[in-house]
Amino acid sequence: MDTASTAWMLASTALVCLMVPGLALFYGGMVAAKSVPNMITLTFGAVTLVGCIWVVYGYSAAFGDSIGGAGILGDVTEYFGMSGIINDDPNAVIPLSVFAAFQALFAALTRSAPSPAPTATRWPKPSSSPNGSNSCTCGGR
Repeated sequence: MDTASTAWMLASTALVCLMVPGLALFYGGMVAAKSVPNMITLTFGAVTLVGCIWVVYGYSAAFGDSIGGAGILGDVTEYFGMSGIINDDPNAVIPLSVFAAFQALFAALTRSAPSPAPTATRWPKPSSSPNGSNSCTCGGR
């Protein structure tokens, strides 16, 4: 194991971890004040859900041995539930567990990126005129 590479990956993982509240606050600034807690909850909820999926079978699907040799999907039973991650290869540069944590955070951030799209309500709705039409009355002219 290369200790410098491992330290750099741990620092990078910590920096990616700091992006989660940053993304939540960024999306909170794009919605109305009453929707900020909802945005923060959506962002952290997406990170939690994807993190759990990544631990159970996401890592295997991404980095397991290829099914059918096509290289599109990995064998989900190879590292199911992160089994076999702790028993690292002594010739590896960084531990597999550090690499898995780094990739898990990016997978979670990628999923939480489009989360505010259906709930963003910052821009006001056009108001209708007193006579019921949506066109401008222009002072009665």
